[in-house]
Amino acid sequence: EVPITYGATTVISGNTFINSSVTLTGNINTLNCNNFKSGQAGTISFIQDAAGSRTAAFNTGTCSTLFKFAGATFPTLTTSASAVDILSYSCRSTTYCAAALSKCYNP
Repeated sequence: EVPITYGATTVISGNTFINSSVTLTGNINTLNCNNFKSGQAGTISFIQDAAGSRTAAFNTGTCSTLFKFAGATFPTLTTSASAVDILSYSCRSTTYCAAALSKCYNP
């Protein structure tokens, strides 16, 4: 996994990784995505720090129009300390990536 730098505005670039992770030390208020390609697929792990209670606003920024979730419902992260949720995606085009969030690990 390639690490993504956490920020209140976090940028996820399809050019720099296929599988990646971001450790949340605060809330992601804006999630921007760029450079995703048709046929690209991978995962993004969202890791809570030891404090937990961190959120990611999937309904903001350019990621909100790129990632398409079942029922057009944006997911919420597990907020337990050290929890890991994994977003899996598969891009049909540069503007449409089917996505699902798995709440995989909660120590």
